[in-house]
Amino acid sequence: MSKKDWLIYPKIHSKAQSDEIESALTDKAQELIDDKEKFKFFFLTGNYLGSFGFAYSTIRYWPGAIKPEGSKTRRSILDATFACLSVYLAGLVSYTSEYMFAYDEIKEILETNGRPDLVDIVDEKLPFVSMPPRQMLKEGQTPISPYYLIKSDQELTLGEIYPSVQLTEIAEKNIRSRYFCFFQHQGYSCFGFFDTLPENARFGFNTGPKEFNKEPTSDEIIKHINEEVETLKDLFVIFITVYNNSYLVQYEIENYETLLNKVLQFNMESETY
Repeated sequence: MSKKDWLIYPKIHSKAQSDEIESALTDKAQELIDDKEKFKFFFLTGNYLGSFGFAYSTIRYWPGAIKPEGSKTRRSILDATFACLSVYLAGLVSYTSEYMFAYDEIKEILETNGRPDLVDIVDEKLPFVSMPPRQMLKEGQTPISPYYLIKSDQELTLGEIYPSVQLTEIAEKNIRSRYFCFFQHQGYSCFGFFDTLPENARFGFNTGPKEFNKEPTSDEIIKHINEEVETLKDLFVIFITVYNNSYLVQYEIENYETLLNKVLQFNMESETY
């Protein structure tokens, strides 16, 4: 059995494409990540279709990556893997973020009511985070979560995926991404993956993103990207706007749960690779 026999690939959902907008988004992303060094990145935003379908658009700087084009001979493992991993991590990150805010609110209530003794007890307890599925773990490994939280605020989470996820073994040896960020805003979300940690990136932590309230024409969008976007949060807002107005090619994974289970499966025969 080879990869093509078990990996579900994205297919084109909408062919609408603005090369000018994609170029503006990509250039701005590279500038915000690090204007002196070329980082590999893969940004994704999308929405669910029906029970298990997921449609998305991407911007990326990842030399050698192949975009899904509907061709049977040129398939994109990168897109398939990151799209499915985004669906899985989004649930965990959202749940954990909500719990952290509730955790902080409980401590604030206790402090306000003069119960520092209970605050100390709460501080001693590690916040709960979901356990990953058994298939994600190597024998003997029991991490609490499949990712390590580096930094977060109400809208943006930056983390490192634990080696137990093993994307390089399961999907494609050329995938070296270990770091990700997750942005959630007004019911929408974006994911970003990096090949290395962009320490100098202007993420925009602890500041609100700039909204885009103008007519979503191509000219206005490009002007906003060039003149108004100062953080990755700002970029994600306009990226979501671009997706919702179908300015970039949209891809679809018909059954992301099946793909997820296969991507995270560890009990495959060595000849599969």
